[in-house]
Amino acid sequence: DGEGPISTMKWGGVMLAWANSEGVKIYDTSKNMRIAYVQRPAKVSNVCKCHLMWESVDSLLIGWSDSIKIVALKPRVNPATRKMQIVAEITSVIE
Repeated sequence: DGEGPISTMKWGGVMLAWANSEGVKIYDTSKNMRIAYVQRPAKVSNVCKCHLMWESVDSLLIGWSDSIKIVALKPRVNPATRKMQIVAEITSVIE
């Protein structure tokens, strides 16, 4: 919403990831819900194009300029609802 045009998108099973000038959003199409937002590194110019690659259905590689973030999607129980949900965790940052 108001973050500029989508520059790239990639499917990973039922997950869809897309990037704009502000960051990357990960969306679960089977549940029609956004899973995560990963912000663009502050040191990276907003003119640098983001590159996305699904390493597996639960691992997304995000590359901007000389920065790579590895995001793992993991099932967790929501303590409030006691239902399973998918959460995103940045497991590694390479700069």
